[in-house]
Amino acid sequence: MVSGPTHLTPPEGITFVSVQSAEDMFQAVKTRYGAQDIVFKAAAVSDYTPADPLEHKLKKQDGTLSVTFKRTQDILKYLGEHKAHQYLVGFAAETQNIEAYAQKKLQHKNADVIIANNVGDRTIGFSSDDNDYTMYFKDGDALSLGKEKKVILAEHIIDSLETRWQ
Repeated sequence: MVSGPTHLTPPEGITFVSVQSAEDMFQAVKTRYGAQDIVFKAAAVSDYTPADPLEHKLKKQDGTLSVTFKRTQDILKYLGEHKAHQYLVGFAAETQNIEAYAQKKLQHKNADVIIANNVGDRTIGFSSDDNDYTMYFKDGDALSLGKEKKVILAEHIIDSLETRWQ
């Protein structure tokens, strides 16, 4: 498991690699990818990062402040482009056109499945124990898991993938 900063305790029996930046995440995932059979890209790193990060605190000044950003490496896309035997699972957090964006991501990233949810619905997702996912598979199938506790949804996801991953 490669993870950015978290307060969560890593699961027992799992090799845990902690990273600080999007580039650290990319390098850690890239070096371990070949040895994996199934890969879950459960959270996206930032799409952009400051082009020239400061080593120290920037003191308040008069006027406005402009920050230049650069694109970060698209890790899921990289993995899809370098897929050998791996089964690649990505996630899509969307606010509109969820199915269309999930299908586009599925093809563009060369994933085997994209698990999408509506982050515009404030009753589920980031600040809730509940979520509502739809799984979009490479073969064109879709499976709506409905609104459930996240732990139940995780079990449904694993069960669904277990029957398809060969």
